Amino acid sequence: MPRSADEDRLETLRQAIETYPGNPVGFFARLLNWPHEVISRGLVSLNDSGVFLFEDEQGGIWPFNDAG
Repeated sequence: MPRSADEDRLETLRQAIETYPGNPVGFFARLLNWPHEVISRGLVSLNDSGVFLFEDEQGGIWPFNDAG
């Protein structure tokens, strides 16, 4: 069964975060050319699907295993 567009989008966001950890939402919005709201919803969806993320005090987004 093929993946949905939403699954593909989440995978793209996950890969971007792993490639460029520690950057804020705005960076990923510019990188992927997506609205901030899409990135923010994607972060929640990734966490809900078991891809845990961490936001540092400066607003950088990190994969949980890279935090700290």
